[in-house]
Amino acid sequence: MPRPLRFIPNGALVEVTTRTMQGRLLLRPSPELSDIILGIIGKAQSLYPLAIHAFVVLSTHAHFLVSPASAEQLARFMQFVNADIAKEADVSINGASASGPDGTAPSSSPSSPRRHTSSRRAVVFSVAD
Repeated sequence: MPRPLRFIPNGALVEVTTRTMQGRLLLRPSPELSDIILGIIGKAQSLYPLAIHAFVVLSTHAHFLVSPASAEQLARFMQFVNADIAKEADVSINGASASGPDGTAPSSSPSSPRRHTSSRRAVVFSVAD
C-alpha cells in the first residue's frame, strides 16, 4: 500500500532523502553516472516542473532541496527520478538491461554489484536560480 500524500504548502521548500536498496553502494561516483543522473533529473524537471535548489547524490543515498507546487507533483517527480536512476545504475553495474532476454531478472553473482571501497565520495550538484 502506498504512503498517503503529505500536505505541502504551495512553493514550500522541501528536503527529500532517498536511499539505495539495503544501503548498498550502488551509486558509485563516475563521470558517466554523473551525466546519467543529470539527464534523468533534467527530464524529470521537464515532465514535472518544480524548483530544484540543490541536490547531492552519494554512493548510498541522495538529498534534494526542492519547491514543488503540490505533494502530488513531488511524488511523481521523485518516482520518476528514483525509477530511472535505479534502471540506469543497474545497467552501469551489470552492463545489461534490468531484465534478461526472456523478460526475467538476471541472477546476481557474488561479484555483482561490485562495491566501491570508499563511501565518502559524492556526486555533488548545485542549481542556481
